[in-house]
Amino acid sequence: MIGVDSNVLLRILLDDDAGQARRARRLAVEAAAAGGLFVNLLVLAETVWTLRRSYRYSRAQLLDVVSDLAGTSGVTLADHAAVTEALTICNTSPADFPDALISALNTRAGCATTYTFDRNAAALPGYASVPDL
Repeated sequence: MIGVDSNVLLRILLDDDAGQARRARRLAVEAAAAGGLFVNLLVLAETVWTLRRSYRYSRAQLLDVVSDLAGTSGVTLADHAAVTEALTICNTSPADFPDALISALNTRAGCATTYTFDRNAAALPGYASVPDL
């Protein structure tokens, strides 16, 4: 198995730089022969953030990308169960994927609550607003 960073994963997903996309996709094919492509959670979150901020992907498009990665043979997502749980949270709420992933990871780590100043995130399972003093 080989790992990739978000720049390589973005080139696999996008066609904005033909040369880099061709190289990254060839690497992905070679990775299949070497046990697959590994995407850690930081790379996944950074990829989602970049697609949202720089490429203006909609929430639905972002969830499709993550779902497709999670279901792609030869791609191993770190903590696949947490990614799947985050997708479930997103499909049953207006949550952004990174907030849902934080909720899933922190809950799985044993956190009773994850505090936030983000009002949207505070409505998610496992989150709460930071209390007033």
